[in-house]
Amino acid sequence: MASLLLQRYYSNRSGLFIAGAVLFLSPTFLWDNETGPFTPLVFAVMMTWFSTIGMDMTDYKNDTDVLLNSLPVTRRQIVTSKYASTLFVGAVLIAVGKVTSLFVDTRHDGQLTDLFLAAMAVAFFTAVYFPLYFKLGTPFITLAFIVLMAFCFTVFPILFFAGFTYDFWGLPILWQRYTIPAIIGLCGITIAAVLISRSISIRLYEQKEF
Repeated sequence: MASLLLQRYYSNRSGLFIAGAVLFLSPTFLWDNETGPFTPLVFAVMMTWFSTIGMDMTDYKNDTDVLLNSLPVTRRQIVTSKYASTLFVGAVLIAVGKVTSLFVDTRHDGQLTDLFLAAMAVAFFTAVYFPLYFKLGTPFITLAFIVLMAFCFTVFPILFFAGFTYDFWGLPILWQRYTIPAIIGLCGITIAAVLISRSISIRLYEQKEF
């Protein structure tokens, strides 16, 4: 498993380094710290999503699946390494985003619930993305990129400003009242979603021929 994770890292280290550097060095001109939707953590989550797609595109260009299936590793391990690498990259970028937010995000209040929500966003993306990727194959990479671009830079800002206008429909008040139950519930749902997703992905990947 460690060798699979290292392979995925070395194949994509330049892109991952650039993603981290951009996240840390250029926040001041990427969002409005007062009312804009793109806080450092939001941007970290989005960069994790795009990095995942980028890593799979690199694997496709390098015929990595053919190489990995010629090695003494199981397909279960290959699938698990993809999940683990995405979650790890997400954790690192979220940590960088949190550090950045300490300096530039005026809405930062010292709480850690934003870290939790960012982690949930990465985990849910992972749970949805990989089964579709293993089912639909390489064409899904392009489709996922287009959909993410449309969501991140069109749909998400519209939803954010609509929510800002209507005080986010009372959701912050509900979150403050039921923070602990909400965290426990979302953790359970997220863990279950990732485990079920991994099981489906393994089954789909084991059916492929290389």
